[in-house]
Amino acid sequence: MRPERVIALVRHNSSLLLASPGPVLTRLLMPILMIVALHPIYAAAAGRSGTIAVVAGVLVLVSLLTTGLVGTSVLSERLWHTWDRLRATSAGPLEILVGKTAPLLIVLIVQQVLVLVFAVSVYDLPVGSAFLLGAVVLVWGCTVLSLGFAVGAVVRTPSALSAIQDIGSFLMSGLAGGLIPLTTMPTWLQAIAPVSPAYWAISALRAALAGNAPAVWPSLAVVTLCGSAAAVIAYRRLR
Repeated sequence: MRPERVIALVRHNSSLLLASPGPVLTRLLMPILMIVALHPIYAAAAGRSGTIAVVAGVLVLVSLLTTGLVGTSVLSERLWHTWDRLRATSAGPLEILVGKTAPLLIVLIVQQVLVLVFAVSVYDLPVGSAFLLGAVVLVWGCTVLSLGFAVGAVVRTPSALSAIQDIGSFLMSGLAGGLIPLTTMPTWLQAIAPVSPAYWAISALRAALAGNAPAVWPSLAVVTLCGSAAAVIAYRRLR
């Protein structure tokens, strides 16, 4: 992997994001508004721990919606028949993967930091371990982008990408307790919740906020496995 090619791709994709900042700004503001709306529900259901639950759930839900941005970036290259031209520049699959996802990874990190700072300032959100929280945010961000890249590399139409992004994001996060507290859901839904990567991301975030390191690493390992599987799919489709 040659750094100059990766830097060129990062610069190009960053300029595309800045040219149409609407989707990025929406993803920065949406989680804060959602926390304000949902916090009373979680607080009534779980008391003080409800603050941790709502912040973790909203962060995972809104970050999953970012899969559409990276998926669109990949699908557009295919629909515009510029994919072969991109490959003709001698950029390898890994360079393309990094070049297209790095700008959005920064967006995701900024999003998570803004939300956490807001929650700490307004709702007195406890942060048990900044190190663990940073590790979870970084790994989950990479996983989200790998999922989006894999979807963009597999689907054939924008409508299919939109459906997978919208339905998949809400289904995964809703099943994991990102919309309503998991404890208030039917028993059978609680039983199948671990099939969702979002369940493990929420578990890792909650454990990191509580400073519970032994609980963070197993959940983070599952998240890493899901992200790695998606990255392999994306890589194979690029070859």
